[in-house]
Amino acid sequence: EEVSRGDHNAIQTAEQFFDWMLMIHGENVTDVKLKTLELVLQCEHRAFHTGGREYRFMERHGYLEQINETNEMKELKQWFQERIRNALESVHSSKEDQTIGMVKRAEQYIQQHYTEELTLNRVSEIVHVSPPYISKLFKEKLGMTFLEYLTRIRMEKAKQMLRETQESIRRIGCEVGYQDPNYFSRAFKKYVGVTPRE
Repeated sequence: EEVSRGDHNAIQTAEQFFDWMLMIHGENVTDVKLKTLELVLQCEHRAFHTGGREYRFMERHGYLEQINETNEMKELKQWFQERIRNALESVHSSKEDQTIGMVKRAEQYIQQHYTEELTLNRVSEIVHVSPPYISKLFKEKLGMTFLEYLTRIRMEKAKQMLRETQESIRRIGCEVGYQDPNYFSRAFKKYVGVTPRE
């Protein structure tokens, strides 16, 4: 389960389980080897089903030989931990890729719809995750909240329009998603340091 979640505690859990096996069943070397192989295969299977690992027919070539040739339990434990670590890392890296993809989709949606009345709930629906989770991702990956990101997009567009067009401040405010011109002016001053007119 820890491997499936990409939880780094899996390495410590694997070590504890291996130590327990040796303590309880250490005299049954063949059974310890079989259980070690079984758990590695299960973890790799979990990693495959979470999308963190590709399956190739020869992927596990040499596992049986490696286990059979290992006479020292210390070596077997290292082999076991290394395989668990590899499965875990593949899941972790896959989850990281998925997370980056979610943030990119959210950014893209905001950039295309910043003129609308956008909410965190709406963006979370678009990327199919909960509002608290997408909020957490924004803070982790972009270093700002959803609202800070939306405000930045709107304000940069407003600055561009103020420089390049003759539109009224009211019209520019509406075009970047602010229906209340007074609120737009206050938000602009807070973000830029001067009023839109200045």
